[in-house]
Amino acid sequence: MEENYKLLLAVLKELQKAGALRHFILAGSWCHYFYRILFAKSSEIPLLRTTDIDLLVANPPKMQDSIDVPGILTSLGFDAHF
Repeated sequence: MEENYKLLLAVLKELQKAGALRHFILAGSWCHYFYRILFAKSSEIPLLRTTDIDLLVANPPKMQDSIDVPGILTSLGFDAHF
């Protein structure tokens, strides 16, 4: 599990460095780590997780920057699928 947290931190650092977190919100089961801290390990937070990364993007997107999110994630060992 510790490796998963290290990977989560690496992803967030790279997205922040690229300026992506100004435009995206990390969503889905990758937020469970933070939910457990924020909500004092509540039993209502499910243990079941997926391994994909869910990013919430405004519709229509308001980004003006060109950010290579698939490239960032690929450099961290992820496979990009659309």
